Amino acid sequence: MGTTDNQKRRRAERTRVFLQALCEHFPQCFTADRAAVRPLAIGIQATLKAALTEHETLAETPAWLVRQALARYTGSPAYLQAIIDGKPRINLQGETVEAVSPEAIAAAKDRRTQQKAAAEARRKAQAEAAAAERRAAKLNRLAEHFNNKD
Repeated sequence: MGTTDNQKRRRAERTRVFLQALCEHFPQCFTADRAAVRPLAIGIQATLKAALTEHETLAETPAWLVRQALARYTGSPAYLQAIIDGKPRINLQGETVEAVSPEAIAAAKDRRTQQKAAAEARRKAQAEAAAAERRAAKLNRLAEHFNNKD
């Protein structure tokens, strides 16, 4: 499936807006407050899809958007930290439904380590690019200076 950068940006924006709607319609379950994020119940996607049909503005939400929003929410650093901390899983009403398994904690730790490594690599690449840009600008200034001495 070929998607352009513009299509990817539109999908990401639509996902962000949908997550905001989830926070508004299901505040006991979804939150933008990093400190208040709690692990979601296993299989919450089916429950969420059913609950969305009861909301007039969200009833026609496509399945891909629900999947993408849940993936984004559950892949966030705050969510992974909630798993690592062993906070209990909740349903859409914010009620505790089960404990987080040791396997889930181990997987969250691995994923968080990968995220940190990727972020560090991005920071390093950005710093190197900025340094290269500064060097190029300095060389250009020097070249202009010596070219104008004639």
